[in-house]
Amino acid sequence: MDWPAGEAAFVTGAASGIGLGNARALVVAGAKVAPADVDEGRLAEAAKELTDAGGTVTAVRLDVSDEKNRPTAADRVEEALGPISLLCNVAGVNGGGPIEETPLKIWRWVLGVNVDGQFIGASTFLPRFRSRGTRAHILNTASVSGLVPTANVGACTASKFAGVGFTMVLREELRDSDVGVSLLVPGTVATRLDLTAGEAEAKCSDGSRTVRSPRPTTRYSPRAPIPTESANRSSKPSETVGSSSSPTVSGGPWSAVRTPRPRMPTRRSTDATARIRPLGCRPGARTR
Repeated sequence: MDWPAGEAAFVTGAASGIGLGNARALVVAGAKVAPADVDEGRLAEAAKELTDAGGTVTAVRLDVSDEKNRPTAADRVEEALGPISLLCNVAGVNGGGPIEETPLKIWRWVLGVNVDGQFIGASTFLPRFRSRGTRAHILNTASVSGLVPTANVGACTASKFAGVGFTMVLREELRDSDVGVSLLVPGTVATRLDLTAGEAEAKCSDGSRTVRSPRPTTRYSPRAPIPTESANRSSKPSETVGSSSSPTVSGGPWSAVRTPRPRMPTRRSTDATARIRPLGCRPGARTR
């Protein structure tokens, strides 16, 4: 039986987009899944879909930036599904705009979800993983904007750079343990992120500012400091992988979790939930 079949996974941001795609892939792979999301309505729909597909599912409403509720959520899902051995930190938001126009409250909200959320997740489950002494894995989600500076979305870009650094340090610290660490680096993905981010930002700003959906202006520079393969070497299943919201595991992150291989850019996907442009490639460019 191929890992993670039979294991239990905790997936944040699982009500839609990449989080839901990962949950689908895990169900197909035979894992039990605890989808978590702040959107209770869509979370219920996602949980029903995963259950109808044959999955063993326990959904939990969760604000990933709230450290007080994470241990309770972890206890609840482990009581229902058994020990969690896979943590997928997918939840993320976009917000603000040009840095000079981004209020501090919005800046802190974006970093609270995108950076603190991953730290809280790791600090909650990592002691449990270590105490059991069995194989476990942490999958953090960053973005191409965590590798290449992206204008007009400064808060999100800063948070994604932080997520890349956090994940690389975490992986190095766990190099000789049974806990693997991977980094998912999506490109342009057709999800509800900008819509939900705009709605949440409007609530966060208490109606004090007009919120527009971010329109990033990306300038790829040949001198941009993109991490090389040598920076991602590891003797265990820990690597930077491309993403797919496809409900299948082939070509998705789980093949990379199972078998160590070099960092992969994102690839095109015709799946309705994710249309991904390859990292650093022009639209229409050939990929392997």
